[in-house]
Amino acid sequence: MVFFIKVLYKSEDIFNSLKIPEYIKPGVGGLIIGMTGLYFPQIFGVGYEFIESAIDGGIELKIIIILVFLKIFATSVTLGSGGSGGIFAPSLFIGALLGESFGHLVRLVLPSTEIPPGAFALVGMAAVFAGTAQAPISAILLLFEMTGNYKILPPLMVTCVISAILVRWMTRYSIYTMKLIRKGIDINKYREVNPMETLTVSDALITNSITVLQSATVTSAGLMIKATNHRGFPVLNVEGKLVGIVTRKDINRARSKGMLEEKVGLIMTRDITVCFPDENLKTALHKMAERNIGRIPVVKRNDKEHIIGLITRKSIISAYNRALAERNRLTILTFTNGIFSTLLVCYYTIYTPRSIILNKRHLQTIDPFVVSPTIHIFL
Repeated sequence: MVFFIKVLYKSEDIFNSLKIPEYIKPGVGGLIIGMTGLYFPQIFGVGYEFIESAIDGGIELKIIIILVFLKIFATSVTLGSGGSGGIFAPSLFIGALLGESFGHLVRLVLPSTEIPPGAFALVGMAAVFAGTAQAPISAILLLFEMTGNYKILPPLMVTCVISAILVRWMTRYSIYTMKLIRKGIDINKYREVNPMETLTVSDALITNSITVLQSATVTSAGLMIKATNHRGFPVLNVEGKLVGIVTRKDINRARSKGMLEEKVGLIMTRDITVCFPDENLKTALHKMAERNIGRIPVVKRNDKEHIIGLITRKSIISAYNRALAERNRLTILTFTNGIFSTLLVCYYTIYTPRSIILNKRHLQTIDPFVVSPTIHIFL
């Protein structure tokens, strides 16, 4: 599936690089497809007749391998050159052939297997479409409707889910959304929530922050900075109210002027930037970037002189990493629950002797090994 996506858009890049008029490119693509079709006419059209042949298991393995690559090539050239067409039918064609080829390999390794060849072709059709379109549920429902058989559900669900996960892991985008990505439109950007917008300042708050009294000397403040390796401290008055902030830069400037015994209140920065506990971390980072600072006092919204803590770049990064770890944990938990549910459905499907299927006219009990006449095959 990933190979199909890459070849398709590589073909588009090649035709876009040709220095010829746009209206000639589909003609060039048609000429290439026509010459290929002289030797392998199976690549023409949607190929539903050939899909039925693959389901019946009447195609040689070497022909299958050749046609898989030729169908990918023909579809890529057609769409890449600007021709009209879709992905759905080629995905079914390629999937049926890949499934049939896998069935051939299974019969070579396990000659005594009783799995009919059409079962592999049907599951392959769903797997390729689920991977290329990133639509496993649609693929499962599509093939189930074609067969009307509950017996095929377990391998169908497992294969489609694995296919979608692998393609998502390798490319992140489906064959459809890749077109948007190449135009600079990332739909995942609007789907995924930035943790910086959901986390608040209180999630990264340092409550046991060190403060300096306004009446302390420059020497004592310098010793505190040296001992803690911090770059600055909030400055409080005798009433415990926030009145400013003193940084390493302020102290070094005072030392150069011989102001070692002066009070911190004389050298501190009074025009300070503050954050509120209910602000998000994105806003806090913007405030830091505007003033090119690495720490901001956090105060009450209704009392800007009442300091409740400090927020730093390091604490913000730590809160962000914790949020990502929690999101990954929930993702793994959700995936595990999904796999467990699928296996549970598979268990009850396999060990249920007779299945009930909802017909358009009435409910009827059918043998789980009999498939509806839509695809004339027994599984």
